Amino acid sequence: MSKPEEAPPPPQKDEFHTGAAMIFGGFLTAAALGVVALLLSDIEWTWEYWGTSDGVFDRSAIFRNFGLTILGLLALGLGAWRSWTAQLQAQSSLRQAGYAAQQVDNAIEQRRIAVRGQQVERYQKGALMLESQHPTVRIAGILTLRELAVSDPEDTYALVTTLLSNFISGVLNTRPLAAPAFPGALPQDAEKALDALSFIKRTEHLEEIARSIAIQFDDTDFSRISLLGRDLSRMKFIRCNFNETAIHNADISECSFFAAKFNDAYIIDCNASLADFTLADFNSTNFRMVNISGAVFWDVKNINPDNIDVWCWSDNEPIGLPSTIPIKRYDAGPDGKNRERFERQLPNLFVRSRTPSDEYLLP
Repeated sequence: MSKPEEAPPPPQKDEFHTGAAMIFGGFLTAAALGVVALLLSDIEWTWEYWGTSDGVFDRSAIFRNFGLTILGLLALGLGAWRSWTAQLQAQSSLRQAGYAAQQVDNAIEQRRIAVRGQQVERYQKGALMLESQHPTVRIAGILTLRELAVSDPEDTYALVTTLLSNFISGVLNTRPLAAPAFPGALPQDAEKALDALSFIKRTEHLEEIARSIAIQFDDTDFSRISLLGRDLSRMKFIRCNFNETAIHNADISECSFFAAKFNDAYIIDCNASLADFTLADFNSTNFRMVNISGAVFWDVKNINPDNIDVWCWSDNEPIGLPSTIPIKRYDAGPDGKNRERFERQLPNLFVRSRTPSDEYLLP
């Protein structure tokens, strides 16, 4: 990448200096007015008029007075000249300061271009490493991309998270599903990529951008996988397949499972608060001790009350569940929302279905 040339200092130009002109103009005007006043005044231009005092004729006083007048005029001219040179010096200093500021801006821009070039190289290197046939190389590429997103989220967060989510989708959608491998572990490289995504969005200084740019999976096959203890919060799983998957002790809060399939899946001891299950298929899905506070269940399919063990906080009930689904409600209590061994349980709630919109858009 070529280094941009430094801008040369601006050439010095002969300019009309308004301030200096005003100073000299004022000086000349004052002198001219003084001369005119002397000429028009009722005075005599004789030695006696200017040098007598009480009838005493004093030439030394005459020369002293005229000398002081001339010195005063010279001092006034000197002051005007000094003001003019000070203004020129100030203008020169301002030009030098502007040139120095321009050099600083050029240096900052050069550094930004250099850093940007390094980031592009790191991103390209990490992306190429994901295509390697060796698992260790792919994992090294995943770690490279993770550190890139953490170090420069403004330019790389969306690029890296999209690349890693697409990588996971590619690995899972092409893996062999050999029965009876259920539920099995994630492939090693896909597991590392999912860990990297969780790490990136949990990093403290990335919380704001992580909420504005969601990690999204489209039509990904997560079937026959154990998602034990995973932090999947705020991720989007659009039309994904979770058939025969075990989601245990995982954080799926604020997730979107739009039109996802959970046939014969297990969702156990999970936080699904504020999750969106609109149009999801729960054929033979088992819910056990799942927090569904504020979750959305518009037009879900094949949900069986016999396989449902869910609960919510009394001030944040779920939306859209069929009226046949019992929900355990719990009072948050004075010490915050901590549910210990199902204490403070209120009477079960049968949620009435609300009328959803006729149209569903992808979140």
